[in-house]
Amino acid sequence: MKKLIYIFVLVVFTLTSCENNELDNNLQDSNTSIVVDNINRPTQPIILGNQLNNPFSVENMQIALDSLLANKESLNGSMRAPSVFNEFEISATDLYIRYLPKDSVEYSTLMNDTTLTLFDFPLDYELKQVGEYYKDPTVTGEYTWLYTRVPVGYTPYSGIEYEVLEELFILEHSPYYSVETETGEDGIMKAKSVTGQNNNEALRVLQTVSLYLTGNLKQDSKDKNTYTNNVSVMQKAKKYLTVKIFGKTITLATLYFPSGTLKVKGYHTMNEKGVTSLSSTLVDVPLKGIKVHFLTWFYWGHVYTNENGYYQSDKSYPLNPIHTIYFTGKTKNQQNSWDLDRVWLWGSCLWVQKHCLGVQSKDEYNATIDVTSDAWDACVTNNAIYEYMTICDKEGLVRPPAHLQVALRENPSGLGSSSAPLFQNHTNTYTALFLGGFFNYVYSYTTEGSSLVPTSLPMTMFLNSLPDILLAGGNMNHFMNTYYFSRQEALYTYNSTIWHELTHASNFQRVKNDKGYGSATAFWSSLVETEGGNSIVSLGGSSYGKKGDTNWQQVGLCEGWANYREWSQMKDFLKFDAILMSTYYGTSRPKDYNGSTYNTKSFPIYYTRMFDELVLLGCSYGNIEKSMYSKTFSGFRDNLKAIYPTKSDSITAKVNRYEAYNF
Repeated sequence: MKKLIYIFVLVVFTLTSCENNELDNNLQDSNTSIVVDNINRPTQPIILGNQLNNPFSVENMQIALDSLLANKESLNGSMRAPSVFNEFEISATDLYIRYLPKDSVEYSTLMNDTTLTLFDFPLDYELKQVGEYYKDPTVTGEYTWLYTRVPVGYTPYSGIEYEVLEELFILEHSPYYSVETETGEDGIMKAKSVTGQNNNEALRVLQTVSLYLTGNLKQDSKDKNTYTNNVSVMQKAKKYLTVKIFGKTITLATLYFPSGTLKVKGYHTMNEKGVTSLSSTLVDVPLKGIKVHFLTWFYWGHVYTNENGYYQSDKSYPLNPIHTIYFTGKTKNQQNSWDLDRVWLWGSCLWVQKHCLGVQSKDEYNATIDVTSDAWDACVTNNAIYEYMTICDKEGLVRPPAHLQVALRENPSGLGSSSAPLFQNHTNTYTALFLGGFFNYVYSYTTEGSSLVPTSLPMTMFLNSLPDILLAGGNMNHFMNTYYFSRQEALYTYNSTIWHELTHASNFQRVKNDKGYGSATAFWSSLVETEGGNSIVSLGGSSYGKKGDTNWQQVGLCEGWANYREWSQMKDFLKFDAILMSTYYGTSRPKDYNGSTYNTKSFPIYYTRMFDELVLLGCSYGNIEKSMYSKTFSGFRDNLKAIYPTKSDSITAKVNRYEAYNF
């Protein structure tokens, strides 16, 4: 790990958003002003407008049903079976609720509940400005109200302030709705039975009329008697519903599936086979495997972009949804996923980062995240992780653990550190006890002397929030502002750090695959404890220690391998020299860097040379990785010799020579 520091610093961090807190902009009547901001902007707060008339409330749905019953003769020709409305009774299917956590324990309890999708702003208000966070000005505590929809019969958490705001009627949850599992001649899914089809049509008419009566549809600019949610001529919904009632024509795009392509400014593209195309200037590159979330009123869902940045929602929305990027990624085959989290207490993960793209009504919404956006660092981090998996597949290396919790932080005061402690992927008793003691100290300090036992709920939640990978995305600005790197040099230097830490994660996963979880967790615990102990002894200095220290051989092997892999990957795929931190010109090897500025003779980067020589000898990346389960040079040497018996003497000579080197 480039630097693993266990002397945590209590950072005053203003909470600006929440994991699963997603954004919404409800389609308004023609008099409502909505501000859709440039997506390439700094992070900004949500600004609320007026409270809206909720079309999904039981009260308004009943009004819509009564209106339909009173005017059902006018519906002949608009639907197949208007008489169906006689059978409907409106009752609550869901509840619009909110929670107000009073402390971090209650907050974490709610945010870790995977059955809840929480929003830090009310869902029945106009949004004058979209953004990434909202804090209720009437709340005096540190936390804000968290809003969501839950089914009728939901049991709230005991002890956490809770309020039911309104009863809802969601047509897909009603007893009259039939799940649509049959594909019609037009390619549209529908209910299998005629009765089910008639009921579903009637439910959509009911919803459409409620949207109209509550002022949530747009009046056509050319025909004042026509109302619709289809405000863009470019929108291509798969199905439309037209209702003629009250002397008006109401047209709703009932099957509208958002789609488009997301890109980010970068300097290269890499296809699914690992073939790269390089540029010396910023170009649009696909934003790969990123979560795109959609929300309108009480309807939400998400989809992931593919390797080309393309997304296609599998859910339809009654109104134009707001699009939000959530920095939680997946590879094409979904074998690997990761969350990019904002952090506090140096590395504790609190919530997934996000960036709002605003309300988008076009059938094809395309966007590019530029360097001016606060989301740019997360976008390029996401792409680097995605592309590392591609490289692993191409070069016969093991991918990291199936899910990684990645803490992405910025250090405004200077250069930040990165590491791969893999807290959520292995069991480390020593580390847990150490961090538990640290947490008790911090928690006691911040709660006026209260004490906690190691098994307390707050401490457990703290330990469960610690990252697998810690990355300092703010380093890019530091490189440019302090060292006068070009943006490409800063980005690629940061990219090399990401691949360094992911190499560690692959090393762990290889040991786990070959030797089992117990051996892998013991192996990684040994490295984490050694580097953590070195940091404590040196008061935040080198976590590597020096040759001759306890467990120095494992540090030399693991760090030498990670340093070599970051250098070789950057050279081979991006033509970048991770040691010189500049363009690679095609001749240098690690052994060539002996100058006072770029010296590879220091511990443990020196062992980058050993791995390079072994590769030049004909040892593959994959077989070297297979041999990396020993904590000693002799053990590693013998593992590799067993794979390459004909190279035994050469391997012995090279490994022994590097092991004996005196710094």
